[in-house]
Amino acid sequence: MNVHMIGNAHLDPAWVWRWQDGAQEAIATFQSAVDRIEEYDDFIFTKGEKWAFEQVEKNAPELFEKVKLYVKAGRISIVNGWIVQPDCNLPSGESYIRHALYGQKYFREKFGVVPKVAYNVDSFGHHANLPQILSKCGYEMYVITRPLAQEWEGVKKQIDLPATTFRWKSPDGSEILTYHITCWEDGSYGVYLDNLQKHIEATIKTTTPELNDAMCFFGVGNHGGGPTIKQIEYIIKNKNYSGGVELKCSSTGHYLQAIIDKKGDLPIVQHELNRLFSGCYSSCSMVKKRNREAENLLIRTERLAAIATEFIGNIDYPFEKLEHAWENLLFNQFHDILCGCGIRGIYDDALNAYGAI
Repeated sequence: MNVHMIGNAHLDPAWVWRWQDGAQEAIATFQSAVDRIEEYDDFIFTKGEKWAFEQVEKNAPELFEKVKLYVKAGRISIVNGWIVQPDCNLPSGESYIRHALYGQKYFREKFGVVPKVAYNVDSFGHHANLPQILSKCGYEMYVITRPLAQEWEGVKKQIDLPATTFRWKSPDGSEILTYHITCWEDGSYGVYLDNLQKHIEATIKTTTPELNDAMCFFGVGNHGGGPTIKQIEYIIKNKNYSGGVELKCSSTGHYLQAIIDKKGDLPIVQHELNRLFSGCYSSCSMVKKRNREAENLLIRTERLAAIATEFIGNIDYPFEKLEHAWENLLFNQFHDILCGCGIRGIYDDALNAYGAI
């Protein structure tokens, strides 16, 4: 069995800190990843959201040039390609499409790549139409963690999935290959050194044997950080693991390539993957209200602007203003902001952004 070791750094742009602190941590996380790339020839770093890359571009241009170099060399693997990792229940369908539209546009223009792996590892559940949206936005695989039965027993029946890797279908018949990170007690997308071996063992145990390939995610996260020297050295030292298992620094794209031919043999899931932390869906109701109002106002404004541009002379469609407004909205759909589970300051920031929109 091949265990694809996915070095990543989950970064909440705002949670128990405000976005300014998240921006600083994004820069520090990329610097750490670049340092590890330059120290270890085989190491690959996985990162997704446009917002994090953009903080490096704006505030650390020399580092950003290195990031571009290592993306081209395949040492930094871009996943998701959305603005942030949003809540995957509350936003409108159009919002999810705009996450992909503006995110993919950025990665295509800056790096010449369009991510094929969607990646929302910390969102609190996933609505049933996401396979339709993701597949029609060009994605081939979706990586998730939550919800997990051990985090809340009440959702166990809803997420009693047949395998770690499965085909997830929407009501319209659209489907996407989905990987559910469930291998450890907390289903973690990142681990510290003292439980890395346990994480690997659990990954092997929960993988469908016929696939012969699995993914194990490692690296310090939530407030950024990323893979540590000790973690990488452990993987290198134990490359030839016990029982015919091989550990290798890899990417979600490499895993996708390894199993894609076996896709037809995988089980099918045809229901929503919900829901964890239900209280989040009723807290901070003003943020949820403003989010919906902003979505509706932006769509209405675009329609009126299109009509005006077509039928009234000397009016230019406000592409840049509308895109900027959309991206403000999309940032504040980050799951810890929209779901209302952060500190007071992030909601003050969000309400100011909605006011600007």
